[in-house]
Amino acid sequence: MTNLNMIYSGTLNEIGQDPFPEGFHVRMYQQKTDRDVWCQLIVDTGMMDTPDQANRYFDQTFLPHLALFRSRCFFLVDDHCGATIGTSTAWFADVAGETIGQIHFVGILPAYQGRKLSRPLVKTALRTSLAHYERTFLITQPYRVTAISLYLSIGFVPWIKDQDDRAEWNRVMALLGKKQMEGIQ
Repeated sequence: MTNLNMIYSGTLNEIGQDPFPEGFHVRMYQQKTDRDVWCQLIVDTGMMDTPDQANRYFDQTFLPHLALFRSRCFFLVDDHCGATIGTSTAWFADVAGETIGQIHFVGILPAYQGRKLSRPLVKTALRTSLAHYERTFLITQPYRVTAISLYLSIGFVPWIKDQDDRAEWNRVMALLGKKQMEGIQ
């Protein structure tokens, strides 16, 4: 599967406020059972196929940094029923010898999509990331055009590393009715 990289082009002060709609709030990763909640959300939002796959990823990526993960993993909660319905994480990655922020695993259950919840959820993780790192990026997939449109509107831009990236971004931008990637580095 092809991945697309996007990097945030603004600063912490440029993020702006987008409150969650009434009846929703964000909480941090808190309790031992939150691991199971996270893994199930990752499966239910289509980011991984099975809870076992999500658990293995959690063990490899987050368990060695559990204290950090607890301060960087956000859960979106429906106040009406108490259900945890989304997640985003302000993580990090080593890119060419530099540690930079990464908005990681943004997902909202399908039944809650289209309710203006994604923008404030992404911005919550972005604020946290930019408080710790000068640069922040994310990885998405070409078929996630709604998410890509959201990321562009927040201030993420295509992060082009080679001609294959440029060609894929040109295809995606055409789907979105946007300009081709002529001036993007």
